[in-house]
Amino acid sequence: MRLTNELLQLGVYNNIINESQCNILNIEYPPTDNWKNIVLDREISITHLNLFIMLCGDFSLDIQKQIIKNYNILSKIYNKKEKSKENKRYLKELIIYCDGASKGNPGKSGSGLAIYNGDNKPILLYGDYEINGTNNMAELKALYKALLIAQNNNDNNNITIFCDSMYSIDSITKWAYNWKKNNWHKKSGDIKNLN
Repeated sequence: MRLTNELLQLGVYNNIINESQCNILNIEYPPTDNWKNIVLDREISITHLNLFIMLCGDFSLDIQKQIIKNYNILSKIYNKKEKSKENKRYLKELIIYCDGASKGNPGKSGSGLAIYNGDNKPILLYGDYEINGTNNMAELKALYKALLIAQNNNDNNNITIFCDSMYSIDSITKWAYNWKKNNWHKKSGDIKNLN
């Protein structure tokens, strides 16, 4: 990818770039006044461009190194997932545990789930946070995410979802059929937590 003025501007903070950004662009630190002219139209990899932009800011060298380390760790994890997809090593069974809770009702709430493939190690964790949610909303969000993952799994896996909220379970296994018939309303009024 060629470096353009627009791409360079994404990595500039207060008209300066830091030492790690200079290393990525292969120029001396501190940069000269004409550093943009030197690197303009230069070829750069997507990885280096991403890092250049992520490093935008007045960070200490230690923080710059930590940002690069974190980026490299995430890249390895992502690459492993992509290789797994390419090799089509799909799991035979997925077990999804979902849960939600709130501190206060309403209050700070969180939803989460973990997916297991039978070897007692989660392969995906999901979390969601609402500053002013309810326990039921948190439980429903976790179950909804689990159902989306199950729906989008095209690998003919056997999928089991565990949920400890009878409110959530009853919502989708009992009540939703009548709500749908009645255009998503119930006799007593609006359905709570419909969205």
